Amino acid sequence: QGLRLLGEAIDQKRLNSLRVLCVKGEVEQQDDADAFFTALSLTRVPNLKYLRVMGLQVNDEQMVLLGEAVRVGNLPRVVSIDFGNENRDIRRVGMEALMGAVVEREEGLPSLEYLDFHRTNAGEGIGSLGTALLSGKLQNLRDINMNDSGLTDESVKAFAAAVKGGALGGVGRLDLRQNTFVSMEGWEVFLKAIATCREPLRRMWSLFLPDSCAYAPRGSAVAALGSGNLPSLDQISPDSFHIRDAESLHVLCAAVLKGVFPDLDRNYDSSIELTVRAERERGRPPLDLDPLWFAIAESKYGLPECISILDLQGGRMGKEVMEALAFPPACLPSGPPPVRGRLGSVRILNLRDCSIDDSRMILLGHILYHQECRLRRLHLDDNDITEEGVKTFFAIQDEKSLFELHTLTLWGQKCETPGFIQATEKALDEARAEWKMCSLVTLWGDTQRFSESSESLYC
Repeated sequence: QGLRLLGEAIDQKRLNSLRVLCVKGEVEQQDDADAFFTALSLTRVPNLKYLRVMGLQVNDEQMVLLGEAVRVGNLPRVVSIDFGNENRDIRRVGMEALMGAVVEREEGLPSLEYLDFHRTNAGEGIGSLGTALLSGKLQNLRDINMNDSGLTDESVKAFAAAVKGGALGGVGRLDLRQNTFVSMEGWEVFLKAIATCREPLRRMWSLFLPDSCAYAPRGSAVAALGSGNLPSLDQISPDSFHIRDAESLHVLCAAVLKGVFPDLDRNYDSSIELTVRAERERGRPPLDLDPLWFAIAESKYGLPECISILDLQGGRMGKEVMEALAFPPACLPSGPPPVRGRLGSVRILNLRDCSIDDSRMILLGHILYHQECRLRRLHLDDNDITEEGVKTFFAIQDEKSLFELHTLTLWGQKCETPGFIQATEKALDEARAEWKMCSLVTLWGDTQRFSESSESLYC
């Protein structure tokens, strides 16, 4: 009854000064909701800026009426359209009707800045949103929330085609999380569209995608991040990405060499966890990490600053590439000016089960010394390191190197002797006496973070 009265007030033009309209609750009879949306389609509401409708079980037929209101210009100043939160009967037809009306109207919706269809099924028609954006009729739309909106492979691919053509050029925030019906192939197409879009998405500062994108095939997520098309990005979700095969590793190396990853905003505590690990359960051999280390050594800036956790567990590293980082030309008298910090802002480095012996341990010590790393945790469990390798590693450092390192784990060395623990602890005490690594509190910290039995994403 209240909705019907509201519709009558609109019909009688008694709400011409209305700026904010929030309709919330349950509708016993859809006729009342029909009357409300019919009134919007027939009568101009000249000053309405914020339209929010929650819990009315809005359907496609009513969205068609809203589209008519847009087409004839009855909502000329609307800034925000919010139909999110349990309007599950809004599907493809309703979304396409609304966006079709935007395209059909000569002016479009130039004042619209915020569009919210989360927890609906409007995502079935997200391709039409891409078309409307491409048309230039939504030139001020900055924030799009399609979280849990029923996206499908078909609709995502249609939207991706528009994205590739430049549809998101003016959008600052896009939320596509919790859309579980889209396949990995669908997300790969979308991510590749970002990587290859016509122009950089210069306004995009926040991009939220489903957690499954962390495992997007063929390195498509890393390709998007490292394409240079997200230069203003401050927030990304998921923030953990996995490289599982040589093809994806090649994509990562190319992106590192290109050197145009977004910085992300530390004020949002934003950074990326990067896991480079073969899928052992599928019988694949360990990944050869040399291409990644060569890319870090040869690129202008080294590892991107936005990567804070680098998990290389189970990979293999050759001495040649480690020497390139351990003894860069800048360290030689005749070399070029030094370029420091090639390991970026990495705070946690996992080199568990990487077949690191004493010679590689010593090279690693030189790498961490010369590259001015700001590591806080270093995991070297399940390798082939002896106490002599650990002692030399400590001897290489000075009071300025690894000054933030507080945890170093050395469990399960394959050549471990009975006195290994006592010898390494003594070596650490000697290093501390020389004011080296004064923040290091333990050599035997918790390894569960990167263990094979961990319930985290590192399994």
